[in-house]
Amino acid sequence: DVFYTCKNRKSIACYDSLIEFQSWNRNLSAAIRDRDSLVLIAVLKEENLSFTIKTLEKYPNSLFRNELQDALELFEYNESVTTFSEDELLRFIEDYPRNVHVGVAQDSIYSIYHAKEGYRGLEKFTKRYSNNRNIEDIPIILRRSSLLNLTFYIRIIHLRKKSTWIQNCWISFFILFRIR
Repeated sequence: DVFYTCKNRKSIACYDSLIEFQSWNRNLSAAIRDRDSLVLIAVLKEENLSFTIKTLEKYPNSLFRNELQDALELFEYNESVTTFSEDELLRFIEDYPRNVHVGVAQDSIYSIYHAKEGYRGLEKFTKRYSNNRNIEDIPIILRRSSLLNLTFYIRIIHLRKKSTWIQNCWISFFILFRIR
């Protein structure tokens, strides 16, 4: 039987021939399943965007269509984002707006602004990226930081009352350092 020959060879081309020319074969559904699983394995081994696109075009009704689509989106992200620069992340978001990894790209842009300048960076971020999914969290973060800063300054004032002149100079220095 041709099915067992294809099974032993583990050949996509063999299964393609069987499916095309022996639609009456009693093992047709098993042949389709085996072929589609081999196709998925080939895509995952290749890890190549163009190969994945061609494969999805060739096998649009694959039993593993969802897995192939997931691989496609991962390869789009991996091939588009290599340095994690802001420009590269923006280009990825513009080129693939429906990709599941857009959220990760948005988070990376957010972290660039937050890591560079802290809370001041968040202000720039909100002006530039009003559609980013992290915008909703910024007021909470700023409110939390304001409360932390307020608590910090209250402690400093309390320390000043009990301190010497030299200690007050050091405390003032730390307050100035904290504000910037």
